Amino acid sequence: MNREDYIQNSVTVRVYEKKLLDSQTFNRLIDSENLEDFKKILSETSYADVADLVGQRTKFDKALNDKLSSMYKNFYKMSKDKEVVEILASQYIFHNLKVIIKSYLLGQDLTDLLIQITDYKYFDLLQDLKENGRATKEFRFKESINAALEEYEESKDPQRLDMTLDTRHNEYMSKLSEDLGSDYIKFMVRNRIDSQNVNMTIRGKKQNHRVNCVSDFMIKGGNIPADLYAKYYFEDTEHLIEVFKSYDIYKYLEEGLAETMDDGKLLHIRQKAFEYIDENAKNGSKFTYGPEVLYSYMLRKEREVQMIRTIAVGKINKLSPEQIRERTGELIA
Repeated sequence: MNREDYIQNSVTVRVYEKKLLDSQTFNRLIDSENLEDFKKILSETSYADVADLVGQRTKFDKALNDKLSSMYKNFYKMSKDKEVVEILASQYIFHNLKVIIKSYLLGQDLTDLLIQITDYKYFDLLQDLKENGRATKEFRFKESINAALEEYEESKDPQRLDMTLDTRHNEYMSKLSEDLGSDYIKFMVRNRIDSQNVNMTIRGKKQNHRVNCVSDFMIKGGNIPADLYAKYYFEDTEHLIEVFKSYDIYKYLEEGLAETMDDGKLLHIRQKAFEYIDENAKNGSKFTYGPEVLYSYMLRKEREVQMIRTIAVGKINKLSPEQIRERTGELIA
């Protein structure tokens, strides 16, 4: 990585940053009186071209996905180090791998769920699986694909198939961040891994899964050692969270735990983990120039689209502003 390669790109991204929605706009969207009012406010933003599709769930979701797809394609072109983009765009690659594998296993055409960002040969992969039951050609992530298939064949559990690919995905992102060499981006990827491991552990405890069902899928490479989750798995949730006291994420988990203890909803802990990522995402924009500026913008744009999607669903389902805020978190409140 040569930081000088990002001077002009960083200037371009500063222009993009000005179009990100601010907390005032998010609050207006959440407090909108009804779906029509929501659409009207959305039409005043950079999402005006998709506002009329709100209420048509499939078309609206596709339009939002297309916006993200366009962003990633643009950033792939502008960035000399493709790892900067691939770290975040890889979530769509692995989403698509799940779509293809499930199309094969279920014997159904689910390919309308593909989100095309890269030129990965998904249809060739599907044909290979139909003919051979495994990825036999030299596809990217061939080993991960076959590992997921083997896990499913042994367990007959679609969730374990997903978890296998999720683990491989996070390990791939970790390797990309190490190869890139940005301390900030490595820090962010490690935080993401911590967040996912914490959520997986808390969810496993809630659903009374055996410890090995959770520990088998702990992702290595985070700030918190992966074996720590299994070691304290049978402790109550309050003590488990306390184990993480020496790590940066602890403050947010503690806040989430306090809310969970009040109403019993584990979503508070999960949401606080997301908020921790959101808060640190802003720090990338503080670099004068560099891959951090691009990474931070892409991460915040992803979150922005997620917020819009969540609020729209809330409005469609006639949830109150308070119920929607519970799902979006406090950073926009």
